[in-house]
Amino acid sequence: MRTFGNGQDWPQWRGPSRNGTIPQTLPWPTKLPKASWTTPVGIGYASPIIADGRVYCMDRTAVQPAGLERIFALDQVTGKLLWEYKYPSNFVAPDPTAGKGPNATPLYHQGTIFSLGLGGMMTAVDARTGKLKWRHDCAKEYGGSEKMPGGGDANFPICGVSSSALADGDNVIFNVGGQKAGSIAAFRASDGVLQWSVLKEKGSYTSPVFTEMHGKQLLMSFSGKRLAGIDRASKQILWDSPYTAMYEQTICNAIPVGNRLIISGEARPTEAVDVHFINGKYELKSAWKNAEMSTYMTNPVILDDALVGFDMRSRRAICVAIATGATLWTSPRIAKQIINVTLIGKHIVIVSDSGEVTVADASTKAWTPVYTYTISEPGSLWSMPCFSGNQMVIRDQKSIRSWTLGA
Repeated sequence: MRTFGNGQDWPQWRGPSRNGTIPQTLPWPTKLPKASWTTPVGIGYASPIIADGRVYCMDRTAVQPAGLERIFALDQVTGKLLWEYKYPSNFVAPDPTAGKGPNATPLYHQGTIFSLGLGGMMTAVDARTGKLKWRHDCAKEYGGSEKMPGGGDANFPICGVSSSALADGDNVIFNVGGQKAGSIAAFRASDGVLQWSVLKEKGSYTSPVFTEMHGKQLLMSFSGKRLAGIDRASKQILWDSPYTAMYEQTICNAIPVGNRLIISGEARPTEAVDVHFINGKYELKSAWKNAEMSTYMTNPVILDDALVGFDMRSRRAICVAIATGATLWTSPRIAKQIINVTLIGKHIVIVSDSGEVTVADASTKAWTPVYTYTISEPGSLWSMPCFSGNQMVIRDQKSIRSWTLGA
């Protein structure tokens, strides 16, 4: 496997630990050098991933009259296109601001790339060759049991599927939705056979995560209507709690911190919920709410005893104490609508739809930006960056680019 500075892979949504964090501090320059390589891509908000010497991503290469979604692999060193797999997709979200390309980030697992297209096409392709292993058209196979007044599927997210797959041994877990597959469903990685599912209701935009609470391994995810904790071994729902966001838009992951969860949804304040285990039963109790931090689409990162996230109304980065919910600092306005936050060693790295990458000291005491690089036109940076060693890879709506830092 080729690496940059002995870096580890970034094989899934939000990185190797699925939390937007890696321990390595990078040698950020005063001025960002020219990209090592640039590869043109189509539209979409799916983030790239890095695994086994390659960069994988998804896009949409045509929209009308016949849409084509694409999964593709690039050489990690050169950006050369190695293979591509295309399939028809005519889904168009009714909200034009929702985007027209795939949003879900691919997953690399057991030599396979697993993905979900905007219209619900679940695909597994060989990571070395791009050859199709299996796929499910979720809208056709699992949808259709209930329609909205406008004619759309009531069990699928109205703006398109955006949940990124989670590996679980020989299975892969997706947030699907509906009476047939369930909101949270596991498929056998080798052949796509449905293994188990829970919550026979509307799916969510959010991506499932694993954690441990009270000595038990849990899978946590939103459906379109609630937050659930599922026993990873038995697949039983241990607890669930109704959670309603505007337009049923739960997009951010539930962020586990010990036996506490940090949750948010559109037009909802960020909230800490404690998960108690009393007399053999799980109980959820709200610990605090912070109305200054309505994250909407930006997953926070954990920095020491605080969260660093984003308030979508003021367009500012914000740091909040995990214990109390108190606001510790806020940045000036740094975005048009969305940022992606990562914690890279001793720095907070923010990629903003203003077209900028901001590197700030990882501090809970004050917002302390160190460098700001303008890399794209405003409105085009919606995807999370990925890192491997001293390599940074970022996708906008025209290209994927790679920078070698400290070269």
